Formats: sequence, C-alpha cells, structure tokens
Amino acid sequence: MDPQNAVVNGPYRMTEWTIKQRKVFEKNPAYRDAASVKLAKFIFLGIESAETAFRYYETGQCHWLFRIPLAVVDIQRPTTG
Repeated sequence: MDPQNAVVNGPYRMTEWTIKQRKVFEKNPAYRDAASVKLAKFIFLGIESAETAFRYYETGQCHWLFRIPLAVVDIQRPTTG
C-alpha cells in the first residue's frame, strides 16, 4: 500500500510505511478540527520482540509500548492473614 493513496478523514494520515519496520503518521491538515490536534507526528516501530521493544524504551528510542516482557514486571502478591 502506498500511503499517498490512502483516503483518510481522521486527525492523522500515514505518510510512510516500511513493512515490518515503521509507519509514520502526521497531522492531517484537512481534518475538520485540525487546530485541536496537538501532536504533529508519531511513528510506530515494527518491533516483534517485547524484549527488544523494552530495550528501545529504556534507552529512549521509543516512548510508549503495547506490552512489556513479563520478566521485567515486579509482581507483588497480596499477603493473607
């Protein structure tokens, strides 16, 4: 799919798509309420491994994750008694 051929009416439009690598979305100037859209651009990274994605997050290469590896979650079990 060529992002230039996509028809959208939402606040963002896809401007770049590299399969299994990244998708770039930019503010859609034709959006009916474009003035209220605060973020000018964001990028989805195509990282399949949760561990790799978490390393990107820890080093500031990405700012948000869909999931984190279970190994880094500190599970606190409630005590009874």
